[in-house]
Amino acid sequence: MKKTFDPFILLLNPGDDTGGDDGTGQGGQDPITTPAPNPNVSGPVSFGDWNASVGADVNGDGGVDFSDYGQWWADSGFGMDAWAEFNPDVPFSWGPAVEPEVSE
Repeated sequence: MKKTFDPFILLLNPGDDTGGDDGTGQGGQDPITTPAPNPNVSGPVSFGDWNASVGADVNGDGGVDFSDYGQWWADSGFGMDAWAEFNPDVPFSWGPAVEPEVSE
């Protein structure tokens, strides 16, 4: 039987041993099931480019529209200067789906 090497198996678990009581070694995140960032979008983009490369129902309302784009923008943490560049005259009204933790 011929043995083959599959390099993608190595990418599933980078071997991080820094945390997580759940046994994953990922501080509680399983690298197999945690979604990866979209490789086609590494920064702010126009709605048209976002729709062509991501086009996901980010807000969970069952459709893909400008509202999903705004939510994706907020969740990605992109700034308002870039928003004004890509979406002039469109007010920004979204916030992150998960608020960052504030340490006291």
